[in-house]
Amino acid sequence: MTKPIELMPFIEACCVEEGDCLIWTWGREKIPQISLGRSKINVRALVLFAQGVDRIDGTMLGCSCGNRKCVAPAHIRQRSHLQHAQYFGNRGAYSGPAKTAKMAATKRAKSKLDDEKVAAIRASTKSAKALSAEFGVAASYITSIRAGLLWKDYSSPFAGLGARA
Repeated sequence: MTKPIELMPFIEACCVEEGDCLIWTWGREKIPQISLGRSKINVRALVLFAQGVDRIDGTMLGCSCGNRKCVAPAHIRQRSHLQHAQYFGNRGAYSGPAKTAKMAATKRAKSKLDDEKVAAIRASTKSAKALSAEFGVAASYITSIRAGLLWKDYSSPFAGLGARA
């Protein structure tokens, strides 16, 4: 690897200064990376190396400023996976309607039921016990679908509003 003295001028040449931040301008990735052959190297890891800071194994590199493209040495933070998830969870990264709909779609892909079967369950006047035998799921699952606790409709922002049928 090149000497640390040669790294920082190269990294700074690829950045734009905005306040205290050094904003990485190369590439289209969400985080600052350099491609070398088939591998990608995290620019924040290079900055730590250039500063003579040892990276702790198993840590993720983030920024205290909140700008995902920032590579300023003073802003780089090493976090465990748990700390990283808690940090972004507190900022609302793992919540919201889009994330909830995406997680529901992933779970629904593995389900015994599909949208047509769920619509049939909601429209049916049969008992939950009879429907559970018909569709091969638990009666409590049928009850939860009818109550609107499972298989929520994420296609419309107004789906959960209004009177129940």
